[in-house]
Amino acid sequence: TALSISSSGIPVSFGYSYTSLTDQSREYLAAIDNQDNKIYIYNSNNTSSTVPTSGTWLQNNPISNTKNLLIKKSSSGSILWATYLPGNINNTCVRLDSAGNIYIKGLTSVQTLSTPGVFQENFDVINNQGNIRDNPFVAKLNANGQLVWASYLPSPVTNMIEYNGELYLIKGTNINPTLDTIATPGAQQTSKSPFSITKMNAANGQRIWGTYYGTDITSFYLLYDLDADENGVYLTGTDYNIAGSNFFATPGAFKTQVTGGSDLFLTKFTHSGNLVWSTYFGGNGGDQNSYDKVINVHNGDIYITGSTDGSTDNIATPGSYQPTPENMNANTTNQFFAKFDASGNRVWSSYYGGSSVITPYLKGINITLKGNSLFLYGNTNSNIGFATEGAFMPTRNPTTGVSINGFFARFDNKQELSTSENNVSKDLVLYDNPNSGIFTIAGTLLKRQSLAFHILDASARQLATQKMSNAEKQTFDFSGKLSAGNYLIQITDGSGKTVKTFKMSVTRQ
Repeated sequence: TALSISSSGIPVSFGYSYTSLTDQSREYLAAIDNQDNKIYIYNSNNTSSTVPTSGTWLQNNPISNTKNLLIKKSSSGSILWATYLPGNINNTCVRLDSAGNIYIKGLTSVQTLSTPGVFQENFDVINNQGNIRDNPFVAKLNANGQLVWASYLPSPVTNMIEYNGELYLIKGTNINPTLDTIATPGAQQTSKSPFSITKMNAANGQRIWGTYYGTDITSFYLLYDLDADENGVYLTGTDYNIAGSNFFATPGAFKTQVTGGSDLFLTKFTHSGNLVWSTYFGGNGGDQNSYDKVINVHNGDIYITGSTDGSTDNIATPGSYQPTPENMNANTTNQFFAKFDASGNRVWSSYYGGSSVITPYLKGINITLKGNSLFLYGNTNSNIGFATEGAFMPTRNPTTGVSINGFFARFDNKQELSTSENNVSKDLVLYDNPNSGIFTIAGTLLKRQSLAFHILDASARQLATQKMSNAEKQTFDFSGKLSAGNYLIQITDGSGKTVKTFKMSVTRQ
């Protein structure tokens, strides 16, 4: 997913667009480079007037009944160049490097696509009920849309990244069942599994190493996303609990076995392809991550996102941004994000936003880092916990029903110091949430500062305010005064500055 947002949180460009009703053309934003140029994937029937520009990758359309193109546009929207794509856009994925080079993966029936000296030069002709099966491919274009190299691959690519001149790919097993060309000599895992990892030289398209990763068909798991930094390569996915799954946990891991229906797993490899550590993460319900960008790493800090449903335990750490979910009803899901260090230790974890009613159209929560900011994005049908004051879209539209709205949030990625705001806010915890109107606030900050709390309803209307004592743990009884619903508990200091805001749910008992 590609999305352009201004520094004030206003969407600039995003999503799908139908460019013509007569030729049924459509395009979607696939990537944005460092100069704010945008890469689009375009699809239309053959009556469309859009054609490749001279000198780009593919000048002749390899598909007879449709036009699939890759188009680069300037920040003002003018077309810089266009090239045909060699396959169905549904299998196409685009990634960029810092120089603006473009990496494309997909499936193709074109048998003359590759360039000399790459990982796999030859198209593997496999007959499938009288038809030739499409081959997976990966190609590199320069910033002007000209081909640098292209290689066929022995297995489909589900995700990929470029890091420091190297291309890392999540793949499967050979599409040709008579071959086994995934694992290289000395690989971490040579036994077949549904997923594998491949490292390629991004400069010339040659393979450096490959390994299987995962267990056999007696288990069910999905490997979704990957990222890399100077410390290693990190992968994340979901393992579904079949007979006590524990494959994705190394000795001494943060969590050694799946509990509930499923858990996330987080794995670190060296850049040479050796397993360093792997751990599970989740509660006793169904925890999973899926779609788009669910891991991001930088200087040994690892951030992951996911969603949980059917859980009765709390996976957030005390004092985190949102230490409790809105509710844990069986038909709702809660989104979360977490930070691990380079050794696989959890640093913190937090819920994010209100609870969404489960529908087939709910998308996962995504994460990315840019500069000193951390961004979360996804969709929800919850009315609370996402928009801040003055937001571009402060309320869901419509506010009733289970229709989906997108969200986008920015956090400052601050280091934790003894005098930082983060430590001040983490020194307060709300207990008994959900509750019947009786709740407890605790923390050593209460002993050091004069604080007050304010109860606000979902529309931010203040319902009650009260000064707090210097006791480290204080319980308040508003039973009979608060109706069932969702509230904000805002903690302020003596100057009126907000120290922390809790989200609280009141249920009638």
